[in-house]
Amino acid sequence: MKTIIIAFRSLFRKDRNSVTKIASLSAGLAVGLALIAKVYFEQTYDNFFPDAGRIYQIRSNFKTGDMDAMQEFPQVSGAIAPGLKMELPEVEVATRFTYIAYDETFLTDDGKKYKAERIALADTCLFDIFPLPVLAGDPKDVLARPLYVMIDRRTAERLGGITAAVGQTIVMTSYPGKRLTVGGVFETLPLNSHLNYSMLLSMVSIGQFTHDGTMNWLGNDRYQGYVRLMPGTDAAALAPAIRRMQVKHQDIERIEAQAGIELRYSLFPLLDVHNGTEGARRMTSLLAILAFALLFTAVMNYVLIVISSLVGRTKEMAVSKCYGASGWNIHARMLAETLAALTVSLAVSAALLYACRGTVEDLLGAGLATLFNWRSLAILGGVCAVVFAVSGLVPGALFARVPVAAAFRNYTENRRVWKLALLFVQIVAAGFLLSLLTVIAGQYGHMVNNNPGYTYSNLACVSMGGTDAESAAAAAEELRRLPEVEAVTSATNTLLGGASGNNITLPGEDRELFNASDLYYVGNGYFDIMQIPLIEGRTFMENVSSSSEIMVSRTFAEKLEMTAGWTDGVLGKGILVTEHSGENRDVFTICGVYEDVRVGAIRSEEVRPTMLFYRNTYNRNMVIKYHHLTPEAVQRTQATLEALYPDRDVVVRSYATEITGMYDDTRRFRDSVLIGSIVTLIIVLLGLTGYTRDEVNRRRKEVAIRRISGATLTDILRLFVGDVSRIALPAIVLGGGAAAYVATNWQAQFAEKTGLTAALFVACAAVVMAVIVASVVMSSYRAANENPARNIKSE
Repeated sequence: MKTIIIAFRSLFRKDRNSVTKIASLSAGLAVGLALIAKVYFEQTYDNFFPDAGRIYQIRSNFKTGDMDAMQEFPQVSGAIAPGLKMELPEVEVATRFTYIAYDETFLTDDGKKYKAERIALADTCLFDIFPLPVLAGDPKDVLARPLYVMIDRRTAERLGGITAAVGQTIVMTSYPGKRLTVGGVFETLPLNSHLNYSMLLSMVSIGQFTHDGTMNWLGNDRYQGYVRLMPGTDAAALAPAIRRMQVKHQDIERIEAQAGIELRYSLFPLLDVHNGTEGARRMTSLLAILAFALLFTAVMNYVLIVISSLVGRTKEMAVSKCYGASGWNIHARMLAETLAALTVSLAVSAALLYACRGTVEDLLGAGLATLFNWRSLAILGGVCAVVFAVSGLVPGALFARVPVAAAFRNYTENRRVWKLALLFVQIVAAGFLLSLLTVIAGQYGHMVNNNPGYTYSNLACVSMGGTDAESAAAAAEELRRLPEVEAVTSATNTLLGGASGNNITLPGEDRELFNASDLYYVGNGYFDIMQIPLIEGRTFMENVSSSSEIMVSRTFAEKLEMTAGWTDGVLGKGILVTEHSGENRDVFTICGVYEDVRVGAIRSEEVRPTMLFYRNTYNRNMVIKYHHLTPEAVQRTQATLEALYPDRDVVVRSYATEITGMYDDTRRFRDSVLIGSIVTLIIVLLGLTGYTRDEVNRRRKEVAIRRISGATLTDILRLFVGDVSRIALPAIVLGGGAAAYVATNWQAQFAEKTGLTAALFVACAAVVMAVIVASVVMSSYRAANENPARNIKSE
């Protein structure tokens, strides 16, 4: 204990370089530990549910004639989940739910407006598989009653608290005729769950909101189904039983032999739903690598600074040995000094994280309290123990080897090889992170600025769900009167999210050719407003009450020609589309072919061909084109719509903002790497400065003799720069190579990528090298320019 007290008292002695050590260690610990906490947070998705290892998500696996491999889809028809419970004794319990609204506004009886993020229809077994603390009401009872809802704590607090919320009647603005009764409250779902509902509506109410497909064995596959298996059950071994269920309840012969569709169901582990995705795995791995690079660089820099003070502290260690200090005593002293520095560094790191908590929480996508819980703190404690051991034992071993004779003569051992090795590792990390940052920033810029196939710079959209067609048409007319607005149309799909699909068939045939992404309906002037290029044919005939025309994308036309065997194009040909043609097998005529457009984000964009239909009445979303999109124009549009719909929460969304928002996770990752790169570069420069200063002091007389012998200032600077360059160049090359490998794997998750050229990595290497050279020159310039007589007058 006495040794520790002395270490704290002497922490800021002039010869200890404590400020530099603590600054570099604090920065590395703050960012590195935060990233490790984020990695742990990602790895704990959904593991808080009881028996999470026995819970599985039901997935559809299908393949049509035009596909090379089975496609997996995390939704099923309504009857599949209860069917598994009914047919398979190994299934302990099954449940299903389906989302019906996102960011929904609802009204209370007193006319106040509130927000619910995601609303789902759920059956009575949901809480059997996904139990959450119930704060009021009985989920079994509430979810069995028509038009009754369970809400989470966060929504209840908006309604005045748990007690005040229960029993209230609310109305969803998208379904103004439906009055819902709050029957219970459950705890808000943790952030580390792939489930994301804040309001649960009883499944028995589904027919009042949408098509009731709860007992459909085929089609309407909008439901997310889950099962919990009996203990000891092997999920993979249930495949034959699941297939027998299909044969019993589905017309497999018609589906597979006539329609040419292969359909299977599989059970996917709950704990892999989030962490099993390629994007999540790559992101977690990269964050772990970044955390390791930061911590390792910080520790190596600490060791480098301590070793650099070895020459200055040799007499101190030698005298201690003269008074009987053993190697263990020297080790204990170094460990105590490390403990003091690490304790202060951890305190500074905590203060930094708290002071920058807004930025940290935005970058990591979770609050500090969520990231730093007792489980993650235990892991971080282990990491700090490793940091303490390495930072204390390595210098201790070197100091313990100082000979007793050093107390009586000058000690010239400089441990230069150790210093260069530690510096080499730090420069590798700097080169790696800067190169990786450049790739990530380039990919982010490509995604945000890439052409999606339509011009969106002056576009905005408004959801008009729950509004009757006549009212929506009147609102559009009001917007056209605004001087900022150029044109207004409507569309079922804004192209900003995903799309459902339908199968394509030829008249008179049962064979389904392929599945296409259905963008559903658009209104007048849609192609002119979106500026989607028309390849051949014409756009829809407008202002007709009923249209049997269809427009298809370039890929759709090419695929149709190939699968149908046509050689004279697709214009004027008739096709059947399952949902639209229906039982009457209505034929739709292709009137035009448009250029492919991107649906959704680049990393998850719809790869199927697309198709569009025309409807004269207003569709779900209003699309507004401005002469010049400005915040003032959006605000005026917002005010106009709010005046028309005082009971609705109308939100005008800019396409540019929405598209940028699709890549927020990539932006956050880019910013994390940016901060890591800056911190690492600062640590490297601190270490490099300390190394250069020590080399200047060690070689001061050598420099003086060289100057007297005719060496110029440039020659002396070249001496120090060349010394560092011999380790810096291979280190930068190694770091760049590692970055190229990691970046290639990271980019594999994106449908479109920026190129990884040699020039890019050479440029990054040049930047790192330039910074290193500048640092060495600045650190050695004064010594190189001194009067040589001052440095050799003692000889």
